[in-house]
Amino acid sequence: MNEYKVLIADDSQTIRKIIRLNLEKFGIKTVLEAADGENALRVLGANSDINLLFLDFTMPGINGLEVMRKVRDMKAFTTLRTIVVSSSVDDRLTQAFAPYSVT
Repeated sequence: MNEYKVLIADDSQTIRKIIRLNLEKFGIKTVLEAADGENALRVLGANSDINLLFLDFTMPGINGLEVMRKVRDMKAFTTLRTIVVSSSVDDRLTQAFAPYSVT
């Protein structure tokens, strides 16, 4: 199995813990966390080898969509695999993320 380095960017500590525990069940050992968009961008800037991002839309400061826009401008992350996590179900939100090739 390839070694994955994952970043979970979500303001909910509970959600970060749930995602982390599930990743660990699949043998993923390197999991970083960020509680807001600004911190997520700092972590990404310091870790160009992150290859999977779980990204919450609703976070304090910079929301997930703004984070995604900035991430796609970073040369190291033009093809970063990203899974958007949100407690809100809204077609407009899905459409807003569509240009960024996220799940």
